[in-house]
Amino acid sequence: MHGDLAEVCCDVPTLGCDTMYEIIKPTLDKSPDAVAIISMYQPADHLADAVSKTRADSVLSGNQSKSDCLQWTYRQVNEAALKLATHLADLCPPGKRRLACFVWNSIEHTILFWATAHLRGTFVPLDPSLIEPGREEDRDWYLSSLKPDIVVPWECNEAFASSVATAAPDAIRITATNHPSPNSGWSSLPSILASIRVSSPLGTLVHDSPPDPEAPAEIFFTSGTTSKPKPIAHSARQLSETTFDFMQPGEVPTACLTTTANFRPIYNVYMIAYFTKGCAYIIPSQRFDPAIAIEACIKYQPERAFLVPLQTRLLAAEAARRGITLSSFRTLEMGGDIMTVEVLEFGHKLCPNATLRIVFGMTETYGLTRCYYEPGKPYLSRDNGVISVGQPPPGVVLRICKRGTFTPAKRGEEGELWVDGPAVLHSYLDGRDADHFRIATDLSGRERHWFRTDDWGLIDEKGHLYVLSRFKDIIVRGAINLSPVAMEHALEQLGFVGAQVVGVPHSTFGSVPVAVLKDMRGAHEERIAADVVSRLGPDYRLEKVWSVRDLGIEDWVYNAFGKVSKAEVRRLLKETVVPDGL
Repeated sequence: MHGDLAEVCCDVPTLGCDTMYEIIKPTLDKSPDAVAIISMYQPADHLADAVSKTRADSVLSGNQSKSDCLQWTYRQVNEAALKLATHLADLCPPGKRRLACFVWNSIEHTILFWATAHLRGTFVPLDPSLIEPGREEDRDWYLSSLKPDIVVPWECNEAFASSVATAAPDAIRITATNHPSPNSGWSSLPSILASIRVSSPLGTLVHDSPPDPEAPAEIFFTSGTTSKPKPIAHSARQLSETTFDFMQPGEVPTACLTTTANFRPIYNVYMIAYFTKGCAYIIPSQRFDPAIAIEACIKYQPERAFLVPLQTRLLAAEAARRGITLSSFRTLEMGGDIMTVEVLEFGHKLCPNATLRIVFGMTETYGLTRCYYEPGKPYLSRDNGVISVGQPPPGVVLRICKRGTFTPAKRGEEGELWVDGPAVLHSYLDGRDADHFRIATDLSGRERHWFRTDDWGLIDEKGHLYVLSRFKDIIVRGAINLSPVAMEHALEQLGFVGAQVVGVPHSTFGSVPVAVLKDMRGAHEERIAADVVSRLGPDYRLEKVWSVRDLGIEDWVYNAFGKVSKAEVRRLLKETVVPDGL
């Protein structure tokens, strides 16, 4: 009997699609004139020469003829994408269609994604800020690692053109905008779309050979907080399988809000999932802006969105400032960081009618769990404030292992999380971190391709997963494992929202927890430390408490994924207040 061991599985067969285009084609066939994309910051006549004029079956805000922003139907998106794909197919043979996209959230990003689906190529969304001055080293590393066949920046400057010429000299070079390039050899997306004609806006490319369902359809990179970002390839089959469990039975929202950066996997997974339901995908701005996102919600009344905890807090603050709530939402997806009771409370305060769908996943795995929290119902939470991220969807298996081993822990015991599932990768493209992968049987005897997530968590008696911290963030005080999330939760209860707790070296205990607050708010560190102990116990005593100003900064440093960078907090602590530990 294995019922007391910390492994849980939803072993239901899944069936994916062989190509990206297969995933979105049913909606194109069924609802070609439904609104697909609303880009609020792009004018209604943007790229007007690229597509046929058509009237949407339904308009989300007033009369479409008087719309003040871009609203394209599925027919129009496909027409523009097919034009670009037709152009690129003549220049890039099969197997040489890896597209590096440095483009902001926009209709252009959607066209590039959809065109790559027509091509059966590999879509690689990257941070558009890599184009900017000061990012040369990072940009050159990405280009050299990828060796793309097609490069599309938002616009091109001389330094970026030089990087491409060096790292990808044979690549097709296209700017997403009409901004002139300082170098020859570049064309622009608007000019290509205006010059190509296709026989049918609902058509697709004809291929000479059957598709390879395991071929890379998209490549993403990890956040790179501890080392160079690692490249991860996902096939069309993996992408389609991860969208099947995306919505509750019978749920068909008409409009969905996007707030995340498009080089995060979650943006593209959600875009695909929304497209399969025939939803309108609302893009408020190039980058996340709480005020503009609230305006989008007021104007278009979306029913669904995905938010990371930081975005949830910022939107809740903006809505409170205006004295409103977002009552149109029926489902609010939340994930991307450790989830606590406070985060859920912010979510329900912001969207009082919404069911909160908590998802846990990684760039390497896509969705691994899901849990639904309805308004007014109690949360599944631990004493430290961490809430359950739920149970696995079809095909996924989770195991908590004893530290440094593959031996399953008991249910309720903390340990390292290992996973397998339809979208879990089997290796990084560059072969790094081979020790994160293991082929071994699960408790039922079935062979699995396990991946170590580097998360610290537990599975309770009912099979619910709690993610307590990133493994690298666990503070080992003597022989005791301390979760910084528990202390951050206690500090939030004291009013210190966004507090960061990290470990620093200690001459006696090896490592001890310290806290950095946005603002001490007149409190003394002894009182703060005592209040945390009163909530969590003496093991959790904070050795020191500082403000961000003590570290020489005015605000937190966020990474590209919208999270406070603990690595940067540790670096600043070492450089300013604890160069030699405590």
